[in-house]
Amino acid sequence: MPEGQIRKRPTPDEIWSALCEVRDECYPMLKMGNVRIEISDRLKKVAAKVCWIPSEDRFVVTVSGRYFDEFGWHHELSEVLKHEIIHIARPRAGHSKIFAAERDRLGAIGYCRSPGDRKKKLLLECQNDTCSWIYSSLERDPCPKCGENGRVVGTVEE
Repeated sequence: MPEGQIRKRPTPDEIWSALCEVRDECYPMLKMGNVRIEISDRLKKVAAKVCWIPSEDRFVVTVSGRYFDEFGWHHELSEVLKHEIIHIARPRAGHSKIFAAERDRLGAIGYCRSPGDRKKKLLLECQNDTCSWIYSSLERDPCPKCGENGRVVGTVEE
């Protein structure tokens, strides 16, 4: 897929397809019928996480909508999914030496970008009808004028 082709937020099915491509590249024999994909805007500090439910032998991969809306859904998503596929293939490894060896073998990233790596600020509009203040923030901070939540209307360079 050409760089920059994914401009909108993909569906869980599209993320599933991307995960299958990563699986085919990294662990072609890995069965993934027991993996579910979710997108959450509540994840703030990580790009994605894998939850393993051993009693049901299934996995839930939760992808941060906020993170990828900011850093991009194409290249960044593939890199993060390569990291997460290791957790699916080696569910008991955590971030151990076993995980690190697999990460190095596959060329996967160790950690997602931190908020300090951000190149763009969010442009927000206060949702309070009497205020409607436009402001910028690295996070989705409340309106500095009235304290109400803002909605993202764009981005601005720092």
